[in-house]
Amino acid sequence: MAPPDNPAHYRAAQRGDLAAETLTTNDRAHLLWAMYGAGNSIEHIARHTRTTTYTTDRIIRRIGREKADDHLAAVAHEHRWEGVA
Repeated sequence: MAPPDNPAHYRAAQRGDLAAETLTTNDRAHLLWAMYGAGNSIEHIARHTRTTTYTTDRIIRRIGREKADDHLAAVAHEHRWEGVA
């Protein structure tokens, strides 16, 4: 993922001092994915970032699908599979 659009706001949200809804779409997605990757539960992430569990789960699932699609495309390219990804 790209670096934060607004590093100061990102760090504040990361500390729990700022609600994730105040971040850009990119920064919010990056923060939620980073917290999830660090082993935090959806419920913990939602509480910490002041988002709903529905929104947290939806964003994490979207990023997971994008990463899976990117991985499949890379494997298909590497093996020269036609018509995949």
